[in-house]
Amino acid sequence: MPFKEQVRKHNFASTLLGGAILSILIGYLVSYVPSLFLIVFLVPIVILVLMHYFGLYGLRKRLLYGTVIVILAALLISSAESQVYYSSEHPITATYDNGISATATVSPFSGIMPSYNFSITIVNYEHLSSQNFSLTIASPTFTLNETSLNSIAKGSDITLYYDVPAGHLPLGIYNYSFHFANYTLTGPGPINTNLGTWIADSVISVSFLYFIYYEIILLAGIFLMRSIDHSRSYNKK
Repeated sequence: MPFKEQVRKHNFASTLLGGAILSILIGYLVSYVPSLFLIVFLVPIVILVLMHYFGLYGLRKRLLYGTVIVILAALLISSAESQVYYSSEHPITATYDNGISATATVSPFSGIMPSYNFSITIVNYEHLSSQNFSLTIASPTFTLNETSLNSIAKGSDITLYYDVPAGHLPLGIYNYSFHFANYTLTGPGPINTNLGTWIADSVISVSFLYFIYYEIILLAGIFLMRSIDHSRSYNKK
């Protein structure tokens, strides 16, 4: 049996596989190139094209199988995004008055580690109204406030850092905030848990949002295609 006939015979499996591969590729692509994020909303449109190409016809089939496929697509895309986010560094930068700017980061960003390093580099720090610096590290169930930060000054720049001793941060997902003068710079991390726990915590809510958008686009596409088919049938009479 020719390949095209084979895949059309198993049209649901073919569409499911095509949608899965597409979702994984798009999930990683938009994670590494955030400016392309809007292409995630092309997924249900491509799924409709695959349904048509593989011969998955009929309103009920498209509604049922399409819903299954977009659920899988939403899960795969959000899983890929979560995995990349977990394994990447996430420095954060802000600019303020008088030429002051700051860049903060936590390293390592994720994983159950013996210690985490929080640092911030402030440019033109001599223009700050005060030289008081502090750090807050917080999760939903734990908060650590630290005012004794190490510092290295070089010219008009200063780097402040703090190494959290082993065992001082319970397992959890954190945010941190550096406070200096009347400014606060907040960044994500660390994710003090393993990858599996992080994905389980983060994927469900994101997948649900993707599913809602995908299902709306899919339903609109299915009924639009049905309307076009009916119009063609009517015109042929």
